[in-house]
Amino acid sequence: MSVVNDGNLYYIDYLPKIQDYFYFEKYLEFISRKLETWELDDSGIPEKHHVVPKCYLPKWMTVEETFIRNMVVLSPHEHYIAHYYLARALGGKMLSAFKRMSSNKKYNQAILPFDEDAYDLLR
Repeated sequence: MSVVNDGNLYYIDYLPKIQDYFYFEKYLEFISRKLETWELDDSGIPEKHHVVPKCYLPKWMTVEETFIRNMVVLSPHEHYIAHYYLARALGGKMLSAFKRMSSNKKYNQAILPFDEDAYDLLR
């Protein structure tokens, strides 16, 4: 499974076992939409987001592969949502990353997609 933009492959195959396919599909849909439109909301300075987190990419990949072909620009709010979907889909390291983002005042005011147990991740 991969997300493709202008012939560039984003390395979805390197992700660990997916725990929740519903949220993984939502993540892919969200990232694909951002890659197609490149429109940001106005919630702050644009940020780079690795489509496949760096921690899951093989060490042998070149800088070009890991930083150019695997990158999307998001607003802080969108970045927080992307990490929320990754945390729900993958757990583990991504859950830790989401919790760290949630304790940062830059992100903790962001509104998550409606989900009755969204904030259970933070407990």
